Amino acid sequence: MVGISKTIATYRKYKVTRRHLAEFIQSKYNIADIAINEITPMFITDFELYLRTTCKCGYNTTAKFMQFFKRIILIARNNGILIGDPFAIIKYV
Repeated sequence: MVGISKTIATYRKYKVTRRHLAEFIQSKYNIADIAINEITPMFITDFELYLRTTCKCGYNTTAKFMQFFKRIILIARNNGILIGDPFAIIKYV
């Protein structure tokens, strides 16, 4: 979709979000990947804390990464891959 409905900058932001998420999963759970149905509100809160502390991201940068992550979760939910929305109780994103 790059060049059609997404810019290269947006694509790069998704790549950085994915890298941060992979590093978080590796550091917190000592595994390479996690099933999407294992993502809970606590996982999301821990990921936000990881971005703010370990990655030293500011508030706005963290919020942007969380927005990209939330979009992926919503796509999974809308396609029937995920039941429920772990972001439902989180109001800042």
